[in-house]
Amino acid sequence: GGKATPILGSNGTGYQLAKMLKMKVTNVLPGLVGVKVDDSSIKGLEGLRVKAHVSLYCKKKKDPVWENNGEVQFKSEAVSGIVIMDMATQIARADNEKLFNASHFVLDLCPDMSLEDLTNYLINRQHDLVKYTNANFLIGIFHKMLGTNILKRAKVDVSGYVENLNKKDLERIAKAIKGFMIPIKGLDSFDHAQVTVGGISLDEVVPETLESRKNAGLYVCGELLDIDGDCGGYNLQWAWTSAFIASTAIIERINSSL
Repeated sequence: GGKATPILGSNGTGYQLAKMLKMKVTNVLPGLVGVKVDDSSIKGLEGLRVKAHVSLYCKKKKDPVWENNGEVQFKSEAVSGIVIMDMATQIARADNEKLFNASHFVLDLCPDMSLEDLTNYLINRQHDLVKYTNANFLIGIFHKMLGTNILKRAKVDVSGYVENLNKKDLERIAKAIKGFMIPIKGLDSFDHAQVTVGGISLDEVVPETLESRKNAGLYVCGELLDIDGDCGGYNLQWAWTSAFIASTAIIERINSSL
């Protein structure tokens, strides 16, 4: 098939064969894979999982180019989780189309609350935790290490006391929670990818049979074609469906020649 997870035998030789047969092959990139990030932005968070609203930004646009909800898993110098793998596929597709260069993504760690409501919640929380240190202010909402990361982003002294926080401090904390920005360094490798983005151009095959337009009797299916889907079984379904279409066409071709 494609080049994803080569340990299972996907080494990309199908693309080499297609090129030998003068078939157009688009650039291939890893999809459904983790995203490499600036490690300083996630320092101390390795192994943590959080649910968040994820928004992807590019260098040339102010508004997010993609967004979705899901669980984010922090790793060493990378992030993963289903929503991140889906985002990685969006980045790979866009790179193929040369639409934009992914710049960063933002986690909204409290997507069910507006910035104003979250700020008010933190103000009320301060009244209940006045004797605590700032390092413990967000415990119960987030893991302590994530809470520490948020406080540092908000430029709040972790060793200080909650009773000394002013409204501007609380507003910055709220903004850091809803705008947890992480710079992107690139995609993880094919070794960890679940699917290949790109492949043999769909213009090269007859849609009804998946037979090559240039090479009669040659059929292309599965991940070799420039088709990929998000997490959720879509890629498996395409493998089964395309195999059925191609095999049915082959059987009909054989029967018609008898």
